[in-house]
Amino acid sequence: PKMKNALYGNEIELKMLVDHGTAGILKETSIGRNQQIRQLKTKLDPSDDGLASEVTTTIKLQEELVWWLRSMTPHVKVIAPKVLVERMRIDMQKAAKLYS
Repeated sequence: PKMKNALYGNEIELKMLVDHGTAGILKETSIGRNQQIRQLKTKLDPSDDGLASEVTTTIKLQEELVWWLRSMTPHVKVIAPKVLVERMRIDMQKAAKLYS
């Protein structure tokens, strides 16, 4: 379902945690403006080979972004903005029910 929010279609400050491999990809190919990647001292997933990173970037909030984030769910955890966190939570709950 499309987001019904004042932010939809506008630029947002996306903040997410990503695993080591995804951080490497995003260093090569930025997904937004002003992208910053900061390595953390923890892992996103205990089975990952490297440390997680926090990524912040300016990007338009649209379905294309949501599709990309859903495709990256094993590797990415959205932490801001709240409306996108909620959208991901709802979408992931629906997907989990399909495989239960």
